[in-house]
Amino acid sequence: MTPDHADHGALPFSWATRHVHMTALFETLLHSNSHVLPQLKHSLSLALLHYLPLAGKLTWPPHVHIPTISYAPDDAVSLLFAESSADFNRLSGDDISESSESGHLIPELLSYDDRASCMALQITLFPNQGLCIGVSKRHAVLEGISAIAFMKSWAYLCTQLDKQQYPSLLPELTPFFDRTVVKDPVGLGSLYLNNWLDFMGNQRHLKVLEDFGVDRNSVRATFKLNVEDIKKLGEKISSSQPLHLSTFVVTCAYVLVCLVKAREGESIRNVNFLFPVDYRNRLDPPLPANYFGNGLSSSNVILKPSVFMEENGVATVAVKISNIIREINEKRLLEGAEETLEKLKNWEEGEERISMARSNKFT
Repeated sequence: MTPDHADHGALPFSWATRHVHMTALFETLLHSNSHVLPQLKHSLSLALLHYLPLAGKLTWPPHVHIPTISYAPDDAVSLLFAESSADFNRLSGDDISESSESGHLIPELLSYDDRASCMALQITLFPNQGLCIGVSKRHAVLEGISAIAFMKSWAYLCTQLDKQQYPSLLPELTPFFDRTVVKDPVGLGSLYLNNWLDFMGNQRHLKVLEDFGVDRNSVRATFKLNVEDIKKLGEKISSSQPLHLSTFVVTCAYVLVCLVKAREGESIRNVNFLFPVDYRNRLDPPLPANYFGNGLSSSNVILKPSVFMEENGVATVAVKISNIIREINEKRLLEGAEETLEKLKNWEEGEERISMARSNKFT
């Protein structure tokens, strides 16, 4: 199975995410065309043999209650090869840039009322500078953990092509597809589906909501916290009270305080911080780490804006987030899921919502 050339638990079916992976390959355009790009295409074909659902489609016929991932032998992933004259160093750097600058690096994810692509890819070459792999994916099919596993599988197989013609995939990268291991005794699948239909005014379709919640005038920037930064922050937080702190908790607490302080002049009633929760190891029985699909739920913590202005605001916020995570681990993820969904749906007037995407474990 080869990709064709195209011109182009629990999250809503019409949501999709788009990411770019920048790689510096200081080679000539001729060498990239004759060696690198064919290697990427061939290894992609090998990777898709292990990830057939990505080459399929998300379908929702009128007579079917829930959307279904279907695959036929002639299905394929859309792959576009492109070339860009943009400044590679600027786009791959940490400096502030307008979000729209990277728009041409991201492929279109085709979608219609009753069917939609699961994934689209675009490889953009920057002559004599490097290349970028743009990925668009459906959250109803997979989330970041499964997507990163696919990218790692693709990368691994690409590195093995010079060693063997048909390399095998490492066990930890081989996806686990069995859905029967997911137990849903309270019918959360139907609950989330009905919530989505209600949000969409009871209109059944699989079209992507373009730029959902994204400001077209937004900017991107990278701010790095190294190991030493995290250590110092953790020690400062723990000095106020004994607390087991993870990198996730420390980073979120610090970034949240910085964001809210930067908006000090705005009128905010509450700050509602939403973050994803991986339920693979929190279900009973737990799912394998290589489970393919959408293994995320959502949780949140609501804080008064005054908390962020306190001298020990970072510590206070860290305690709140840490307590929420402890409760999730203690009561298991599905307990109280209906109430959690209801809270996430209710958005108070004047409330500031800050949501987190991706993970510190995506390496």
